[in-house]
Amino acid sequence: MKPIDVAAYVLPGVFTSLNQALIIKTGRVCTLSIMGQLAPIAALTNKTMVTGLPENIRPLAASQECHAMIVGDASDKRMWVDNSGNVTLYTNIATPDNAYFFGGGTWIIN
Repeated sequence: MKPIDVAAYVLPGVFTSLNQALIIKTGRVCTLSIMGQLAPIAALTNKTMVTGLPENIRPLAASQECHAMIVGDASDKRMWVDNSGNVTLYTNIATPDNAYFFGGGTWIIN
C-alpha cells in the first residue's frame, strides 16, 4: 500500500502552500488526505480544489462527502469527491489568505 500523490490534480491558485495531497488505496477503499494554506475564497462558494482524479480511485457513488476544517473557522463547510474525479469545498464564510486547511475522507471504488 503506497500513497498516491495527487498534488498534480490540485488546481492552481487554490492553495498558497500545499503540504500534501495523498490518496491511500487499500483494495476497494480509498482515503484522501489533503492539507495546506488556502488562497482567499469568497463566502457561500463551492470551490473545486482537485480535478480529474484517475478513474481507478474515483468513488463508486455519484458523490461522497468528506471532512474539512479551516483553522480558526467554526462555520459550516463541506467537502466532497465525485465520480468525475473532482474534490470540491463549500464554505459558508469568506476564507482569508493563507488560512490553514485540513481535509480528508474515505470512499469505496469499483
